[in-house]
Amino acid sequence: MAEETNVERIVEDIKDLTQEEKELAWEKWVRSEVNAALDIYLPSAINGHINVKYSPLEVERLESGPVYDESRVTGVLLSILFDFESPIEIKKLEPVKN
Repeated sequence: MAEETNVERIVEDIKDLTQEEKELAWEKWVRSEVNAALDIYLPSAINGHINVKYSPLEVERLESGPVYDESRVTGVLLSILFDFESPIEIKKLEPVKN
């Protein structure tokens, strides 16, 4: 029998969860992945930057261009950049075990 992929395992793990439980599982996974990356790279960083880019909600499209509701967003892009004093070895993130 072929080995089950991570995606297949995850789909199987969450199929019987309620929507609220799925949302909580997603939040837990995202937090664990971000924290795992921070655990690897933050200790070596001497400086860093966090960037937040919002995708505002388009409420109307006029001939002159789109009109946005600046108080609501449809997405957000978070990026973190660490600077190191000297080059460091690239470390792979290990999948988080639940």
